[in-house]
Amino acid sequence: MSAQKSLSTEPEVLSLKPGDLMVIKPPHHLTQLQREKIEQEVMPIAEQHRCSLLVLGADFDMAILPDMGRITQAIERQAQAMEDQAKATTQATETCAQFLAILLQMIESEQDEEDEDGPPRYYMDGTKIN
Repeated sequence: MSAQKSLSTEPEVLSLKPGDLMVIKPPHHLTQLQREKIEQEVMPIAEQHRCSLLVLGADFDMAILPDMGRITQAIERQAQAMEDQAKATTQATETCAQFLAILLQMIESEQDEEDEDGPPRYYMDGTKIN
């Protein structure tokens, strides 16, 4: 079983960003003059997008390699957002636990105060009888 590459009539759109590295690998060995000519032709595009250019030999290829600094920064931002969310969740959980503890204390204190056989201590509207 062999994989075949299909040729497309549509040009591939490259998205260059500042800091990217544009690599060109021609299909054969280049003379210094040929390498300089390629650099002359492509360098203005790289400079326009504030990218670096690298011309290699053999197996013509062109690739845009992303600036790893941007990727690292994005990962760090995501990690920070996850840490912030974890802190917020922890704080919310602690607040709920404190609220439940207070509520339980109130219920227990109400149960301690109530004497089922004694006179009522509260009016129907909930105010305490003095």
